[in-house]
Amino acid sequence: MNNTEVVIIGGGLSGLYAAGELQRHNKNYLLFDTKPTLGGRIAGIPSSDNTEQYYDLGPSWVFPHHLRMQELVSKLKLSLYEQFEHGDVLFQFENIKQPRRIDSHPTQNVFRIKGGTFNLVKHMLKELNPKNLYVKHKVTKIEQVNNFYRVHIFDGTQTRAINCLKILFAIPPRIIARDFEGSAWLSPSLQQSLFSSQTWMAAQAKILVTFDKPFWREQTLSGQAFSQQGPMVEVHDASLSDNEGALFGFIGMPAAQRIYEPTKELKQACIRQLGVLFGQQAYKFNKCYLKDWAKDKDICTGQDQSEGSRHPIIKTSLFSKECALQNMFFAGSEFAEEEAGYLEGALIAVEKAVQLLTNNEK
Repeated sequence: MNNTEVVIIGGGLSGLYAAGELQRHNKNYLLFDTKPTLGGRIAGIPSSDNTEQYYDLGPSWVFPHHLRMQELVSKLKLSLYEQFEHGDVLFQFENIKQPRRIDSHPTQNVFRIKGGTFNLVKHMLKELNPKNLYVKHKVTKIEQVNNFYRVHIFDGTQTRAINCLKILFAIPPRIIARDFEGSAWLSPSLQQSLFSSQTWMAAQAKILVTFDKPFWREQTLSGQAFSQQGPMVEVHDASLSDNEGALFGFIGMPAAQRIYEPTKELKQACIRQLGVLFGQQAYKFNKCYLKDWAKDKDICTGQDQSEGSRHPIIKTSLFSKECALQNMFFAGSEFAEEEAGYLEGALIAVEKAVQLLTNNEK
């Protein structure tokens, strides 16, 4: 591991996209991520039928106005397909036992990546130099030494230090503020701004249940359901094909309450809810997965767990001079001036950060 021009901290969509952009600008970089696999909040479960297809446990949707994402998908020779929404929608009202079936028509085209969002990560990695990418490497400390940074990295066995000229953060604001609190290069006002910006969907839990086939479609149901009873407040069709069905849902129970709810019991409660919504066939499921992002310390802080969900807002323009002087750049999705938190926001934030990084040399 040698010294480099740029250190990228974080290997999610932002970090990988930043690596590609720096590569395109002929910049030397090293990327470090604490997890054993790259992708960050893009998490996928392989389909039992096809290892090239993944069920999403993280972000799934690309919206019509997300033009950068559509361009990236096309560039990587992947494709989009419409979220299945054809058929009736089910509603569970608070004091009514049986769900109500309502005729519904999609109001907008929402897209998914064919084969799952994790395929995006796999195809991006093909374009990057693997020698520049380090997993299971946690950046524990960043020091300023004269006109460069000394970055301390723990690989699970030992701590090593490398020098770089620029730091590009591709992790959420609150994680930066928490992990590097008190660092001399982080002004009190910037740190406070980082702390105040919530990590999008960080305290959310997502459940996914697979079946032999999407049986609800035979009942002219869309797979969509909305509930005031829970534990899932929303359910959607997540099938990868007509031969292998899946439903995913968002858990409405607050993160602070889920801490005391055993995973097995929460899964069982979700299956019972699917049985009430979609009938006895829902009990003939294959597998049930629960991803509680609130338990991921690399994504979620205690502050995120205690707050209601809201879109992140952080005005990095207020600190642009400070960051430019320190050769410090922010590329996580929450830093985007538009679409913050979304996949599209990650691309917007990276493009702005790389532009500032390259312009800073002129």
